[in-house]
Amino acid sequence: MNGQQTAWITVLIGVAAIGLIIVWYYAARSMADIARDKGYTERKWFHFCFWLGLAGFLMVAAMPDRNGGMTGQPAPQSWKAWKPKSGELPQSYMPVRGAVSDAGSTWFCEGCMSYNDGDTDVCRQCGAPRRKT
Repeated sequence: MNGQQTAWITVLIGVAAIGLIIVWYYAARSMADIARDKGYTERKWFHFCFWLGLAGFLMVAAMPDRNGGMTGQPAPQSWKAWKPKSGELPQSYMPVRGAVSDAGSTWFCEGCMSYNDGDTDVCRQCGAPRRKT
């Protein structure tokens, strides 16, 4: 093997290593997002996943959900601090959990914390019956 071939192999190995680090970063980032959705500190779990690798990924996968199964939604204790996103009802229109809303067009399921159409009697997400007030 001559010097030019050795140089190309070295460059190829370097590019592959950088590519693997980038993929590893995004994998750790995704696992940190999952940890955040489960109610844990995102930064801490990013470092666990990035530096511990597969062990960190397995730790995040095995963690219990602190939000009670409401992945992607705020934890029950943070409803007062909840800020509506575009297209969602403002906080002043949030109905009592499980009760029919003031407008009658939607109701809020107590079991899975999702909004449902006013004409349904069971939750579209979890199947819980609608509670009339």
